[in-house]
Amino acid sequence: MKTTIEIAAHLFKRAQEIARKDKQGLRLVLKEREHLLCESPSYFSVLTQVARKSLVTGPRIHDARIAALCLHHGVTELWSGDREFSCFPRLKVRNPLRQ
Repeated sequence: MKTTIEIAAHLFKRAQEIARKDKQGLRLVLKEREHLLCESPSYFSVLTQVARKSLVTGPRIHDARIAALCLHHGVTELWSGDREFSCFPRLKVRNPLRQ
């Protein structure tokens, strides 16, 4: 499974490739189709709630961080092959390889 940094790097590289072909491409891709989710000050309260409700400990806090980031930005469905996200009931998880 790819890390968040690997996914972000892939998306940025893809946007750069499009921008080379079309000068407006980078702006359009990042504005209309894809955008990077980032942590803002209010994100940490969402993370605290998610971590407490799911009772995650240790390295699983990284899954809680991803779930909280999605919820904080209004993401309603996360595509992942990782079953560990099932402990976050507020976030719908779909495995795109099974559907």
